[in-house]
Amino acid sequence: MKLQQIQLQNQMAERQRATALAKSRDIFLWFSTFYVTSAAGLLTGFRRTKRAYFLIPLIPLTFVDLYYWDLAYGNKLHRIRKCRAGYRPRPQ
Repeated sequence: MKLQQIQLQNQMAERQRATALAKSRDIFLWFSTFYVTSAAGLLTGFRRTKRAYFLIPLIPLTFVDLYYWDLAYGNKLHRIRKCRAGYRPRPQ
């Protein structure tokens, strides 16, 4: 009975991890679509006016897009789990 509960808990944890991964990949897909559309508009504005302030929003958008890429397809989740495993709460 106890072994069956442990197996069920492990299955639920695996499903939660799979759901989190699917969620991060979906967010990455949507944000990348927004990023590409925004970049096309901003680059068009830069080409027409030759004013560099059209390119400034691309800097934070690039960082956010790369963060979501790392979360969805890189090893960000592995690094988070590794950091969590090494975390020890302070004794009170």
